[in-house]
Amino acid sequence: MNLIEKLLWKWQGKSKIGNDNPALQYTAMRKLGEIGSATDLELLLPYLADSEQIKRNTAALAIRDLILQQQDTEVISEMRDKVVMQLENARSLIERISLIEITRHFPLDLRETLLAPLIVQSEADLQYVAISSITDTQNLEILDTILDASNTNDMVLKRMALQTWYEGIANQELEKVQDYITPRLHYLVRAVYELGTDGEFLRKALSYSKKKNLPHPKAYPDFMIRYVTELLGKWEYDPDAYRSLHAIMVPSYFTFSKGEEEQETYVQL
Repeated sequence: MNLIEKLLWKWQGKSKIGNDNPALQYTAMRKLGEIGSATDLELLLPYLADSEQIKRNTAALAIRDLILQQQDTEVISEMRDKVVMQLENARSLIERISLIEITRHFPLDLRETLLAPLIVQSEADLQYVAISSITDTQNLEILDTILDASNTNDMVLKRMALQTWYEGIANQELEKVQDYITPRLHYLVRAVYELGTDGEFLRKALSYSKKKNLPHPKAYPDFMIRYVTELLGKWEYDPDAYRSLHAIMVPSYFTFSKGEEEQETYVQL
C-alpha cells in the first residue's frame, strides 16, 4: 500500500467509524488498527464500552493492532498508559473486560502491576479474565493471590486459577520454589488431580520436601486416593516422595478434630 492509498484508507476509517451501517463501522475500526496513527486511539477507546459485543471485540482488536504496529517506544508507552488509565476509570464490567483483553500483549511486569490487584478485588468474571491475561507470571506473591482465587465454587475460574498457579511454579527450577511449594502440597495434589497431569512435578516436590515443613495431613475422598495411587505406579521408585505423600494424605474416613468441629474433606465436591 503506497502513501496515498494509506492516507485515503485512514481518512475513510475516521469518517466511517461513526456510521450507522455496522459493516462500514467494523471495517473502519479494523483499518484504523492496521494503518492508523497513535492519535486514532482516542477514536477507538469509547467503543470498548458499547453494548454490542462484536463492536467491543472489534475495537479491542483494532487497539491491539494499533499499538503493535507502532515503532516509537515512547509512543507505545504513551498509548499503553492511556489504556491503563481507561481501565482504572472504567465503571462497567464489559468495558473493563475489553480493556484487560488488550493488555494481553503488554510486557509482563506491567500486566502484573495492573492485574494483580484486580484478582484480589474483583468478582469471578473479572478474576477469570485477569488471571487468563497473566498466565505467564512466575511471581510467587501473585501466584499466591491466584491460588486464593481457586477457592471458589465457580469451576471455570477454579480450573483457570489452578492451571495458572501450577504452570507458574512447575516452569521454574524446583530448588527456587521448593520452600514455597512444601507448605502448599495439598494445593499441588489438588492441581495435579484437577488438571490431569502426569504427576512428575508433584513427585519431585514431595521427594525434596523436608519432613518438618510438611503441611498437616488432610482427609481426601476415595476417588482422589485411587487417582494418586495410580500415579504412584507410574513414578520411578522414590521412597522420599512416598513418605511425604503418606504423611499428608489420608482417607476421608479419618477425621481431625479442632475443638468441637471436624475438619472438612479437602476437595470441594
